[in-house]
Amino acid sequence: MASNSEEAASHLGERKVVRCDAIEKLPEGFRGFWIASPADVVHIVSESGQ
Repeated sequence: MASNSEEAASHLGERKVVRCDAIEKLPEGFRGFWIASPADVVHIVSESGQ
């Protein structure tokens, strides 16, 4: 979980973490996104309360 998904996306992007938004479309207004670990395990990063 993240307190701010936009800041988390920026932070992870700067560190070359791969976003995997094509995994599954998230609901409209959902504050989060998909990423993959170096072992290709997919995780969701979302704001608290989502």
